[in-house]
Amino acid sequence: MPHLRLRHGLVPLLHRLKFSPVVSIQGLRLCGKSTLARELLPQALRNAGRSCRFETLDSARTKDFAQKNPEAFLTEHENAHPLIIDEAQKAPDLFDEIKRSVDEDRRPGRFVLLGSTEFSTEFRVRESLTGRLSKIRIYPMNLAETLELPCRAATGFHTNKTKPRCTRKDLLRYIGRGGMPSLFHVRHEAERARLFEDWIQLTCERDVLQAKKGKIDTDLCRRLLELSATLEEPNAAAMAARVRAGGKKIATHLNILTQIFALVELKPHPLGSGKPLYFPADCGIAGVLGADFKRRLQTWFYIEAFSQHSYADLPSPPRFSYLRSKTGNRLDLILEDARTITAIKLMDEERFDRREIALLSSFSKKIAASGKQVSLFAYGAIDAPFKDGRIAIRPWESVV
Repeated sequence: MPHLRLRHGLVPLLHRLKFSPVVSIQGLRLCGKSTLARELLPQALRNAGRSCRFETLDSARTKDFAQKNPEAFLTEHENAHPLIIDEAQKAPDLFDEIKRSVDEDRRPGRFVLLGSTEFSTEFRVRESLTGRLSKIRIYPMNLAETLELPCRAATGFHTNKTKPRCTRKDLLRYIGRGGMPSLFHVRHEAERARLFEDWIQLTCERDVLQAKKGKIDTDLCRRLLELSATLEEPNAAAMAARVRAGGKKIATHLNILTQIFALVELKPHPLGSGKPLYFPADCGIAGVLGADFKRRLQTWFYIEAFSQHSYADLPSPPRFSYLRSKTGNRLDLILEDARTITAIKLMDEERFDRREIALLSSFSKKIAASGKQVSLFAYGAIDAPFKDGRIAIRPWESVV
């Protein structure tokens, strides 16, 4: 079945379980967290001679027991290693009991907590596991996962200099369908759109209401998702102007949509102008929300970058940002760590216009004094990679 395909997040999960007593797997609704923990992880642990137990707080009875009797709940499953708890944020009091248990027994791999919201006080989850919790972010299947290709992003996104592993047809199909495990494989277009619409409705009418701080406007949440897919500059100010709402209200709702992973946030680079941008969490979702080809391409590109870095499990992951020039031109992605800076321009048209990549050169000059190693790349609808000065230009699909 499509949803049982190997997930690249399994490798960092198994690694974290060797060192941390508590590991969380967090990501948006239906991105494959439960399948990873319920099907793929137990199989890998059995191969290593270990057993685990899966409990979901989507069950009203289990949730009630865990919330009202957290100590008894953990004691009942004390022989499980690990105990996997799905939708853990639904029993906030359980976190304090896990903290107490871990403080008494620091063995690694004791608990795996799954959540479709960020574990935070915003969602009534106490920050009791600070310093004890190792987090892994799971995204919808990236293109390599949908094609059942092995993970090769050992050093993160954008290290591939070999021949693309997929075709342009594979990429365009993915951009149209996205990578939601239970949705992307549905071939009938109208049925797939209906399933995506169900996901959007559940997200906006149920998931956002898990945030108990203040009044939540579910219609506004739906509208903000649509604007993230359609605005040229999907930032808070542009959204506030479009819906004629106050900035504080927009910021609150964007924060909630980000914490349930329905939106991904990209911050501006200090050398440019602009404000944080918000994009849909999957290009299939973006398409149903009204995104054009450019926005679906951007969404694919960002999810590809974020997921590859998440699964590479780097000790010091780079900072992600974008750069907007004073004239409104944009470098779509900048990755920066202590020693290197990588700047990337994503070209969305089949023709190649050298003026589109001029901002890469000017950015390189701006940061020359930083002493960091600088790499400049552009991705477009070209047949084969080539260089234009210091700028390496590659086909879209070479990032896979």
